[in-house]
Amino acid sequence: MALEELMAIYVSRGEQEKPDIWIMRGTNEILSRVKNLLLNCRTELLIALPPQLVSLTDRIEPLMAALKEKGVKSLILTSPELPPEAAARLGRYAEIRTRKTMYGGGLVSDSREVVLLLAGGEQGGLPLAIWASHHGLASFAKDYFEFLWNSPETTKL
Repeated sequence: MALEELMAIYVSRGEQEKPDIWIMRGTNEILSRVKNLLLNCRTELLIALPPQLVSLTDRIEPLMAALKEKGVKSLILTSPELPPEAAARLGRYAEIRTRKTMYGGGLVSDSREVVLLLAGGEQGGLPLAIWASHHGLASFAKDYFEFLWNSPETTKL
């Protein structure tokens, strides 16, 4: 009886959404997903780059160059601690702004795909990230990025 009632409620709601969401652990797995996100980007790329991830810019720089050639608009929000040489390299491919307080990091591609970089996970302190192709999550991440990008605490580089 209870099962029948629950099934009726479930059926009345229609088909449930099943977006792709992945939790990734480890630098190589995360970088692989980031590279795929960059390769699929068509119009706009938003990057929040916290200081602890600046060392990874060498690995994505060639893809950033390719995006610029495709006409993709790229914005990078980072810390004032970004070394001047890294800022100069990234500035060739994107507009850069800095802010003292960064709340993690991530990338948003075309308002449709997102990688959110989190602190180290439970398993040996490996980096942890979430990838999703969910429009709602990507839109939320973009809105938050734009809020930080346009806030008075953010400085043009």
